[in-house]
Amino acid sequence: MADDPDALVAPDIVSAQSPLAAEARELALPPGSLAITIQRTYYEDTRPVETADIVVPVDRHEIVYDIPIRGEP
Repeated sequence: MADDPDALVAPDIVSAQSPLAAEARELALPPGSLAITIQRTYYEDTRPVETADIVVPVDRHEIVYDIPIRGEP
């Protein structure tokens, strides 16, 4: 999954959806609110080693990614 065999990678799956009832309660969201969900799985080589499901209200957070770009060798 990465050029460095010892590197950990963590691809994200990001989507917007209505939160589950328990998530809405925990986040104090009114009915009809949307949340951003991030499903992240950390890999060592090709083996998954940890997963995280992150739920954030769309009106309270901003999601920023740094994407490394490699030049030609």
